[in-house]
Amino acid sequence: MVNVDYSKAYKYIRERILSGEYARGFPLKPDVLAKEIGMSRTPIRDALRQLDGDGLVSIRPRIGASVRSIDVDEYAEICGMRLGLEIYSVGLAAKLRTESDLKEIAFACEAVARETERLIQATDAEKHHMENLTSELLIREDIHFHMAITSAAKNRLIGREILRNHLITRIVSVSTMLTSKSFLPVNRSEALTMARTTVSEHRLIYNAIERQDVAVARNAMEMHLQQDVDTLIRRLGRNESGEIAGNLATGRGAAS
Repeated sequence: MVNVDYSKAYKYIRERILSGEYARGFPLKPDVLAKEIGMSRTPIRDALRQLDGDGLVSIRPRIGASVRSIDVDEYAEICGMRLGLEIYSVGLAAKLRTESDLKEIAFACEAVARETERLIQATDAEKHHMENLTSELLIREDIHFHMAITSAAKNRLIGREILRNHLITRIVSVSTMLTSKSFLPVNRSEALTMARTTVSEHRLIYNAIERQDVAVARNAMEMHLQQDVDTLIRRLGRNESGEIAGNLATGRGAAS
């Protein structure tokens, strides 16, 4: 029997990591979370152990749990694994997809397009900060799109690993993006270009799956992910350099 409290705590914490509300390195203290969620510490600890297994949380002896923080080298390795798995998976999806699968992929594809257009059409320049282009809804729908394709591939083992890598690469990097100005697009024009490109690439992938064109689906997914990965790795590296410089300027980390 599933522990209801454990399940509630797991979903609560996971969703906030997904949205970026709990940024990388954010301390996940059982006492604080128990009060916040309204339950005892035992299911909180169980949830944190599961999230540790998922790769989203780090638990260290005598220090406790925190949202996982990865460096640029580890991020690059994880992205390489994700690229291989998702390119293979989209090929399977193109071969095996059902009409039901197509509807789910199309729904997620258009949800990303609608949210992107809503953000693009914002008229108040003061409210249209770059962070808005990584809104919680847009992030969720983008993940939904990729996981709908994974579901259509009909391979649960690959699906679980893709989800794990997807969450690590997307959630942890998004957490960094939402908490570091240096991680954002340099200007509004760049942000809008990136948003429109993502929508176009999603539709190209969907159309290839619909036609059951394996080669085009794989090439489209590779192009889509590689550009995304290259951009995020470059910005993560830039962000790390900025943090190191800041620490040296203030005298922090000099002895580490």
